[in-house]
Amino acid sequence: MKKHAFYFRAFLLLMLAVMGAGCSKKAPTGPAIGADLPLSGSMAYYGQEVRRGMELAHAEDPSIPIDFEDNHSNARDAVTVFTKFVSDENIPVVVSANSPLSAPLRPLASENKIVLLALVTGMSNFPGENPWVFRDSITQTIESPPLASYAIEKLQAKRAATLVVNDDYGLDGAATFTSAFQKLGGTVVAKDTFETGTRAAAFGAGAGLHLRPGRSLQPAATG
Repeated sequence: MKKHAFYFRAFLLLMLAVMGAGCSKKAPTGPAIGADLPLSGSMAYYGQEVRRGMELAHAEDPSIPIDFEDNHSNARDAVTVFTKFVSDENIPVVVSANSPLSAPLRPLASENKIVLLALVTGMSNFPGENPWVFRDSITQTIESPPLASYAIEKLQAKRAATLVVNDDYGLDGAATFTSAFQKLGGTVVAKDTFETGTRAAAFGAGAGLHLRPGRSLQPAATG
């Protein structure tokens, strides 16, 4: 528990230091953290996990309050929640989760000079050159090439199919895996996507038919 509190305090110090470098928002009654999270809907698992982690750390150091708001796993609602936080002078830092929900918040963070920390956000080049945007996740450009190498070297796969969630995170993963797999001599014979929260078994069966009798690999990104 002490480790959770240490990271929580370190995070706050970092965010407050960034704020002091040029943030125009003032917190007359003390700063708070806004949590713009998918607490319900198709991405609720990730939002609830982030909330539990923040609550564990906050229990050790409750000096700075956290305002949890549910964006219902919907990008428009995520923007609405963020806009609500913008109107609160006590909230200079917002925590978000998941690539499709966090991406629309980037220009708002820059425009309003609010620090955005995106968790569970693995899309490539997410922060870009935006000095107000941060994330803690490993990108698909780092995750996917070792997967391609494992498929070729360990599984001796020559053909593969990609089945990914239809958002920036999944599409980045498919593109990066395909590029790495082809450079190693493999062939991607089928590609498909599925919407967050839906079942993808039908394509999985179809892709298997295309790949037999050779070895198959079907990476699916769900974050």
